[in-house]
Amino acid sequence: MADSSTGLTGFLSRRKKTFAWIGGTVGGAYLLGRWGMGKIEEMAEKSRREKIEADNLSKRFQLNLQDCHFTVLALLPSLSSQMLEGMDVEAPEEGGKAEEAEGIKEEEEAPTTNGVTETKEEAAEQASEPATTTPAPAGADAPAAPQSQDPLSLSKSWAEVVATGTNEAKEVASVPETETAAGVPPPPEPAAPEPEPERTRAELWNDIKILSFTRTITSIYLLTLFTLQTHVQLNLLGRTAYVSSVLSSLPQSSSSSLSLPSQEDAERDLENAFGLGLGIDGAGKEEERKEVERKYLTFSWWVLNEGWKLVGERVRQAVEDVVGPMSLKGTLVYGELGTFFAQIRQRIDFDSDGRPHSFLPSLFPSTPQLELSTLSSGGIPASSLFIPPSLRHLLNETSDFLESHDCFLVQSQMLDSLFRHLVGALEAPFSRGAAGATTGSRFEDVTERKARLAGILPSLARQTHLVLNSSPNEYAEELEAVPELREFSAIIYSSFDKDNVRGR
Repeated sequence: MADSSTGLTGFLSRRKKTFAWIGGTVGGAYLLGRWGMGKIEEMAEKSRREKIEADNLSKRFQLNLQDCHFTVLALLPSLSSQMLEGMDVEAPEEGGKAEEAEGIKEEEEAPTTNGVTETKEEAAEQASEPATTTPAPAGADAPAAPQSQDPLSLSKSWAEVVATGTNEAKEVASVPETETAAGVPPPPEPAAPEPEPERTRAELWNDIKILSFTRTITSIYLLTLFTLQTHVQLNLLGRTAYVSSVLSSLPQSSSSSLSLPSQEDAERDLENAFGLGLGIDGAGKEEERKEVERKYLTFSWWVLNEGWKLVGERVRQAVEDVVGPMSLKGTLVYGELGTFFAQIRQRIDFDSDGRPHSFLPSLFPSTPQLELSTLSSGGIPASSLFIPPSLRHLLNETSDFLESHDCFLVQSQMLDSLFRHLVGALEAPFSRGAAGATTGSRFEDVTERKARLAGILPSLARQTHLVLNSSPNEYAEELEAVPELREFSAIIYSSFDKDNVRGR
């Protein structure tokens, strides 16, 4: 036993380093495994949280896009009522039809009118006979006394005398004679307003031509600009709401004196960067934020009530330059409609110096006085008519986005989509116009069809109602399908300038 014990001790003594290395290796592998498993679990948890946050952000963004779409559709009727009243294409056409009907009626009633006049004159002579019994001389001279009056009104008054046969009518007949006998001049008649010069049929049709193009193109531009404005506004507010939810979900700062300022600085930097700027104490922050958002969205009143007129005037000038010289009997080729509208758009989208035109004055008021007037007209009470710094920050950021080069590219893509849809909607007049022109041809090229300019005006004018009043609105759905608009909205929703956080 002693020999075996001594042998085991000697064996362990000789293999001491080997066993130590084995033990260290196994222990290190175990600890390393535990550390690796912890890291894997941590990374899995982090990935799970990021996926949840990404899904939450995506869901918020999708809901925000839906809010933009529904907001545009809800406010379009307000714009439509004013546009249809201010650019009434049907009024000149009805005026021309009324003038034609009135001329035909006058020609048909000319003989009848002469007969009525003779009857009134006979009635006047009969009415003069009983008037001789009155103290005032109202004999046969009574009808001839009021010659300074309008013949139509005089005939009407004497016809009423014959119809009623009352003493009051007799007094009416004797008043002009009495005043003349006394030497009192009749009161001067009020000066009639100068009649407007009658417009020719050609002038009326020219107005219909200009108004049809102006109203339809203006409605397309306004739908595009208002959609862009709404997406910028609601995405900025949606981004602010998302950041607020992130701040509220952060864990409470520890009681350590070193970590507390860092946590507060981080939250304050986030709020300032996103235009919140309302402090982090929570006292009245939510109410003030809602008031700022309400004022910010109230600025949509400007484009719906005043700004659309600026767009309409610019479109009218472009239409007069391109469409004005064209004859109503001139023909248009369907395949060239896109180029035709592109000529008009070129004058609208670019200034005379070749720079892109800014529609910002049409979307937002350009002076502080107009800003306050817009808030007042939009329902903001007088006690709240001021622009707080947080609202000014939102307005400035909105202007920066709307005047950016990216926004101009998105606007161009949106207009391209709407005008393609407009050209497709105008195919029917060309189909009717070319129905009998290609007999014998089995296959017909749609782009070669022709139609007179006057023939497409009814279909063109009808498109305004489809742009602003239809339900479902195909034009608004075309805009929502533009991928550049979605990408631009995503940039706004996720924009965050970390470099300028401390400088705000």
